[in-house]
Amino acid sequence: MENSSIENSTGAMRVKAEFNPAKNETVDQIKNASAELINQLDNVKWFKTLLNESNEKLKALLKAESEKEGNSDERMRQLTLSARATLQVDGLANALEQHGDSLQTEVETACMYAVKACFTK
Repeated sequence: MENSSIENSTGAMRVKAEFNPAKNETVDQIKNASAELINQLDNVKWFKTLLNESNEKLKALLKAESEKEGNSDERMRQLTLSARATLQVDGLANALEQHGDSLQTEVETACMYAVKACFTK
């Protein structure tokens, strides 16, 4: 395995990046690219935590702004649209987290078949 940034990572472990008894360069490239993608998907969990924290702060600010007296109808409409968008952010973050493991498994499967193809005539 050539890419030291993925050694001992979740992705490297899942694709068995170190296992290449034939020392095939294409196999190393496939496994490194697959491990990198799995690692990026693994980062979704960390990203979701940050996203949720920031989104909760935004929701609190929007709530405080909407409760101020003297808001025009147009300002309230804009604040409502913004609040609705924060709900969309919640939904997308949850979907990413929910499907992250399945996506990692699909990458792992794609890697396995790509490696097999390297040795199939």
